[in-house]
Amino acid sequence: MSLSPAAALAASLSVPMAQLLVCGSIKPLQREIQAALEYSGLHNMWLLIPLYLTVVHHHLPSLAVSACALASKWAYQTLLQKGSRPYRPDGGVGDEYDKWTNDGLVESFWGEHIHLGAYTTEEAKGWFHRDDGFIESLVKCTCWNNKRCPDACVILVVAASFRTTMFKEQKLTFVGELLQWGGFDAAVKELAKTEPLRILDVGCGIGGSSRIMAKRYGKAVQVTGITLSDAQVERATQITKEARLENVTFRRGSPKMDALQMEFPEESFDLVWSCECGEHVPDKEKYVEEMCRVLKPGGRLIIATWCETNERKSLTKHQRWLLRFLYEEWSHPMFISIEEYGDILRKRRLSMQQVKSGDWTPQTLPSWRHSIFVGVWWPWPVVFRGPRVWWSTIREIVTIERMHEAFRDGVMQYGVFQAKKLNR
Repeated sequence: MSLSPAAALAASLSVPMAQLLVCGSIKPLQREIQAALEYSGLHNMWLLIPLYLTVVHHHLPSLAVSACALASKWAYQTLLQKGSRPYRPDGGVGDEYDKWTNDGLVESFWGEHIHLGAYTTEEAKGWFHRDDGFIESLVKCTCWNNKRCPDACVILVVAASFRTTMFKEQKLTFVGELLQWGGFDAAVKELAKTEPLRILDVGCGIGGSSRIMAKRYGKAVQVTGITLSDAQVERATQITKEARLENVTFRRGSPKMDALQMEFPEESFDLVWSCECGEHVPDKEKYVEEMCRVLKPGGRLIIATWCETNERKSLTKHQRWLLRFLYEEWSHPMFISIEEYGDILRKRRLSMQQVKSGDWTPQTLPSWRHSIFVGVWWPWPVVFRGPRVWWSTIREIVTIERMHEAFRDGVMQYGVFQAKKLNR
């Protein structure tokens, strides 16, 4: 397989890849990638790094690419069709998060806030399009807005730094926009008093959202984060100590300190926040009920969670399989729809008011692929870890790409919800 004339000329002249894209060579590049797929007998875009490096930078021989392509295709079709970590009611979620936290890889790539980010149309413009194939999306994202780079190698170095930083910054954007949309910013001013307002972060992970709120509101608040994972509590406490934040604490998971049975008394918190926690909770009504129970009158609730479509009967066979895989791979007991979450909140009309919901799928969708690309640009946390980590990383890449597919095609939706507890 040889480079197209445009790509070969650009390589010989050290033309930046961004300029190559601008001059219209993305189509020849796509044809080269497709040729490599056909050459190796494949029809799916699962060559990832090896093929990308071969086509764009010509660093790997075609034989190695073909072998990797065949291996990737075989793994994709044979070994990665069924989830390996189904939900277990006896602590499976906490165990999985303990493993991820102790391993450190998720934090290396995702940062302290292990949730999706928010992207404006302008921020995604030029590098992300929801219908792009995986390789095309990778090339666009790597080369976009780097026209001043002298050559393709520098593009990769700059992309590794700039795009990785951008990925983590979009999480800050997400939290800030959700706090404003959900009324927390206004509530902190409205409810301000001599003592700090108490904020509860349900499913706090390693404390990303908790610290963002602690920094955003300063001495006006005292944040408490809870999680089922002991390892997450330890890591969250360590990061918070290093950040010298004194208005954040974390509680260890225990049989009575999960989202369905919190040890806090009624009406303990002025504000309750839960970001991407409900996915792992088997009883969504009890989950919402507990958060409403510990919320003070006049307090506000914000929930952000992955939801499945309300049009379940219209799902194709492939989409039903996709949904089942996502259940079983990341320890999800069940998803419900945005509409069903809204109904659960509205059922509490005697205690909750100003219930609003939203679908934030468009602004969060780029996060899925962006998270994979971070590992492509900066793979070193994985490279020297050995075959076991390599294989688990492949599983995560496949799962994340399937998440992208599910959210892109409407099988899944990103639901956000806000409500205010009635004053007595």
